[in-house]
Amino acid sequence: MDRETALAKLEELRPGGSVGGILTQGMTRSEGAAVNPRPTFGVGLTAGRGPDDFLIAVRVQDEDLLGSSRLEAVVEAVNGEAHVEYVGILEPFTDAPTPLAGRARPLVPGCSISSTTSIAAGTLGCFVEDENGTYLLSNSHVVADFGAAGPGLPIVQPGQLDGGSAPADVIGGLNRAVPVDLTALNVADAAIATVDRSGIEPTIPGVGRPGAIPPDPDIGDEVSKRGRTTALTRGTVRSINVNLKVRWPDALVEFADLVEIEADDPTVNFAAPGDSGSLIVLGREVAPLALLVAGRTVNGKARVYGTPMAIVLRELSVSMV
Repeated sequence: MDRETALAKLEELRPGGSVGGILTQGMTRSEGAAVNPRPTFGVGLTAGRGPDDFLIAVRVQDEDLLGSSRLEAVVEAVNGEAHVEYVGILEPFTDAPTPLAGRARPLVPGCSISSTTSIAAGTLGCFVEDENGTYLLSNSHVVADFGAAGPGLPIVQPGQLDGGSAPADVIGGLNRAVPVDLTALNVADAAIATVDRSGIEPTIPGVGRPGAIPPDPDIGDEVSKRGRTTALTRGTVRSINVNLKVRWPDALVEFADLVEIEADDPTVNFAAPGDSGSLIVLGREVAPLALLVAGRTVNGKARVYGTPMAIVLRELSVSMV
């Protein structure tokens, strides 16, 4: 089907759409996620059989639903024009052995960071600014304790899992995070922390300096990222506008409009635990495409998801440095 028809079908499948009940019918509460229903399906847009053909990406998050009548009903609702894959519950990509765990001065995108309240490590994505200052950008779950922390929380580089500690390795303090609602559809897992502008280098090593204007992600986009664990990797956007649930400490939190990416090299993963917060950039122009949020490895292959940078910058009221 063409893009316009596919997008219309996608909206019909969303909660509140004409057939949106198929995705939620009969859901039960799951242990450890009292405020969230058991995960079922996520839907988005993916490539079809030709350059102007599109399918509905159906991403199954509960393995028990594979081969079920409910899954069949979703596929039937889009007249069979679906690409179905099992992805499971997405996990925040923090905490793993890494080649980029050391101290980085000046601060550069891709290095290890964390808050001082968590023995963890994620990735410094890039640098942003507003009229009040300069900030590093990463995930809320990396530098804001999944949104629970208040302004001023010290941020260390390297992250505490990689040996960073206060006060010696403090590089700034949490400024603000995009709010996350455990019971609603969320737009971004993102937060910023104040840094000294004289101590930063915005260029991504091995990639280039990110541009100022975030493009709209599209299927087939060739992208790259530099993260704490897997360093520099390259991949391709497989699906867009995907809604999926991510594991939070006490809930399964749903995020909207995610971009799905896989590595170009079948022998490596585009990202792994510790890469959360990485900036995903588009092509040779190094346009800021998405902020890496989470992923899941299924059958040895990581499916990685990010929030479009246009949404992240809008929600935090900042621009690229």
